[in-house]
Amino acid sequence: MINLTRYDDEKFQIKATDIIRVRKTTLNDGPNGKSRISDAVYGDELYNDVATVVANSVAAEVKTFISLTQPGGDPVWFNGATAKGPVFVSKAEQTPDWSGKINSALMIGDKKQFVKNTPQEVYDAIKAQGGVAIPPKKNEFAVDAFKELEGVAAKSQIWDAEMYLEPGV
Repeated sequence: MINLTRYDDEKFQIKATDIIRVRKTTLNDGPNGKSRISDAVYGDELYNDVATVVANSVAAEVKTFISLTQPGGDPVWFNGATAKGPVFVSKAEQTPDWSGKINSALMIGDKKQFVKNTPQEVYDAIKAQGGVAIPPKKNEFAVDAFKELEGVAAKSQIWDAEMYLEPGV
């Protein structure tokens, strides 16, 4: 069990195996909390606990809890054994913007997570944890990429989509 304090100072205990994803809060999250934790019981909440401390506590119990780098440079932690990727990222999505460079993506649960890591790094990380590792596609296989767009990745939601939208959109 992981002991957490929600942004409103309410104390919680959550099973480490229920935690889906952890990241540091950003300005988009508002003034409260130091970490944004997604779990199978309470959903997506802000907590006063530092994201690195939470992730280390989860990793002590869930050995496949790892991190990759968000486009802005901060880590995002997740269970590599339950992740899938890399998944298709269009050229438009790869364009650097105010939130950082998107080089690849993976599926954490039913949502797409953009990362700064290369598709090969995503593949290696997920494969090492026993997740669904999909060999990276080369640009010349555009037909395969379009097929993938028609699949799960295209229909999925995006983790923290507001962080990757252009200002004013």
